[in-house]
Amino acid sequence: MEQTDRTLIKALLERPDAIAELFSSAANTARVRMMALLTCGEQGLPELMRVSGLSKNATVNHLTKLMGMGMVRRVSRGQYSLTQDGRGLILTGTRLYNDSRRGELERERMRQLYMRGGGEGMEQGRKIVDRKGTYLCCWISFNGAVGGVLRAIGVECDVVDVAGHSGYAFLMGVPVGRMCPSAPTSFPVTTYREFARGVSAMGIGAEIWSEEGGYMGGESVSPEDQERARALFKRVREAIDASGRPVVLWGLPIPEFGIVNGYEGERYVASTYRSPDPAKGEELVPALDIQSPGCLMMVTFSGTAGGEDVWLERAVRMASGKADVCQGYVSGPKAAQEWSSTLLRAGDDEYMGNSYTAACYAEGRSNAGVFLNRMARGKKGRSSRELMDAATAYARGAQVMEEYVRLFPFNFQGILSEDSRVRGSNLLLELKEHEESAVLHMKEALSLWP
Repeated sequence: MEQTDRTLIKALLERPDAIAELFSSAANTARVRMMALLTCGEQGLPELMRVSGLSKNATVNHLTKLMGMGMVRRVSRGQYSLTQDGRGLILTGTRLYNDSRRGELERERMRQLYMRGGGEGMEQGRKIVDRKGTYLCCWISFNGAVGGVLRAIGVECDVVDVAGHSGYAFLMGVPVGRMCPSAPTSFPVTTYREFARGVSAMGIGAEIWSEEGGYMGGESVSPEDQERARALFKRVREAIDASGRPVVLWGLPIPEFGIVNGYEGERYVASTYRSPDPAKGEELVPALDIQSPGCLMMVTFSGTAGGEDVWLERAVRMASGKADVCQGYVSGPKAAQEWSSTLLRAGDDEYMGNSYTAACYAEGRSNAGVFLNRMARGKKGRSSRELMDAATAYARGAQVMEEYVRLFPFNFQGILSEDSRVRGSNLLLELKEHEESAVLHMKEALSLWP
């Protein structure tokens, strides 16, 4: 037995109470969620409340415990970050979970699947791009994945920049008469191509490839769908070989956008919301195991781009309900109105769709306000004031949505009580007023644009 092992065993035997207390600091779902978000960098109290789904007092109590254990530190008033010990604990725990028996069973399932012929026709080999993209933690995964690739390529940006320039921050769409978790991503390919044009204005050309028809991996996939998944894998592999850059792929997690940094055999080497620290381990996703409802889609990045940045025109179009949306959906301020009406008659089985949509659009309102403030700094006179007024409207909308998220914290199951539905419906009507105000100010700013 090595000396290091003896030292560790000695500590375990002498201070089991202290070590148990250390483990207890993360033995709570809300604290794990907060620590996971903090792995992405410094966070404010509203963001930590949103991810934990707790009240302000409860969130502060959990943060106090984490600070007392040396896992979290207060950077400034209302701002927190992980300590080195906290980061080490949460990432080590994540790696242990991934290496647990559950992970082994899943890997064995995939091995059996490919032994039965699932992997036939796929070339072997491994390639990883030199500059790997790291997914930027956020709710709207298109922004997190694209932002991660842009950073890897050398574009200085964050999620707010991607959300603003692409127009995603300004677009709010919901289905008519129901609540569905697909609402924040259910847009036609024409709209995603519009997002890509906005991204290209940031300096790197972004292009959308898409094929109609979804794909949901698993053991019951038809031979025809397996061929589609193989063809997609080949297309992604060829894009990486040709450009040497990461690719953004729809459906890497279930179902979100993620980053493909390369391939190994018949698996994507990925960075998604499930892999906050890819430097310490790669996420391998079998090509036949992606979950891509609606369509197959990828975003590639090549060369430099730029040209005229029409971000404000795009923002007005997205925010005012003029963007292309899927059949049976509405967007713009009307979306808040429709959501409000639908909530009043919703059942508990729609809790997840409601809470996930709320988390995404709360983030979108916040991103829109911050982005407009940034852009207003580069203007003077009345156009700047109009942009700042629009930013204020979005900030107020974000505050409304923060209260809505506290009312319906994200979860896969929950209860939509009558009182909460009535309160939530009224909040969404407040949101509609702020959305309309923001659109008016942005239109006025656009009319003054040189």
